[in-house]
Amino acid sequence: FSTSVAVNPGDITVVTVPIGAHHWTSGVAASNLIHATADVEFVAYTVNLRPFSSDAALGLPVDTMNTGYIVASYPPSIGGNGSQMLVYAAYDNTDVTITPKAASGGHPAGTPFTVTLNSGQGYYLESTLSGAAGDFSGSTIESTRPVGLINGVQCVNIPNAYTACDHVYEIAQPTQTWGKSILVANLPNRPAGSIYRIFASEDATTVTADGGLLGTIDRGEYLDTGVIPNNHIYSGDKPIYVVQYMTGQDYP
Repeated sequence: FSTSVAVNPGDITVVTVPIGAHHWTSGVAASNLIHATADVEFVAYTVNLRPFSSDAALGLPVDTMNTGYIVASYPPSIGGNGSQMLVYAAYDNTDVTITPKAASGGHPAGTPFTVTLNSGQGYYLESTLSGAAGDFSGSTIESTRPVGLINGVQCVNIPNAYTACDHVYEIAQPTQTWGKSILVANLPNRPAGSIYRIFASEDATTVTADGGLLGTIDRGEYLDTGVIPNNHIYSGDKPIYVVQYMTGQDYP
């Protein structure tokens, strides 16, 4: 798949990617990446369309990619429609060590393994179990050269008891860019609030919420808030990352 389009300042140009151009198999490396380039700077959003459930993410430039990531997902609602992650390489001979929190692609949970990727290749994993046992959240990615990470979940209820099998799709931020103070804003049309999951990149990280102690967690661990309204500030004595989960359609 290859195409060239004109992008004018102030306009949005839509490029439809054929579905056959990016089919992935769990536990297999494939050369399915799409590389967008231009002679001047531009912004690219990737939109994942699905009937009744769409999601989008901001594409990150190659020069923002780095060598450390921690996966953010959520317990999948249905087995076989699980947590997902895809590590992708911009450079040849990139060794990627993955320690998954859930079993997938022939790899048991908690056991590190290493794959070697070349430029344009990605390695896809999808968990097979539902619930907490199928959640990739907290899985760690370490590489010898800069890589990118897409993470999410194929079918999820947020919170778990409320429908309706939405999917979550996001491009991850490398741990090297995490910070110690994170502001979050309540989502429109969600008066009851959102769920927040706070991740740690280092051991013995103390996390506070609005100045009050939330807990202490190690690298790859996280704290969940449950559904809470209003705006908040989360802080850590070491770098943290905060994910906001929108509640599903049947939540009040």
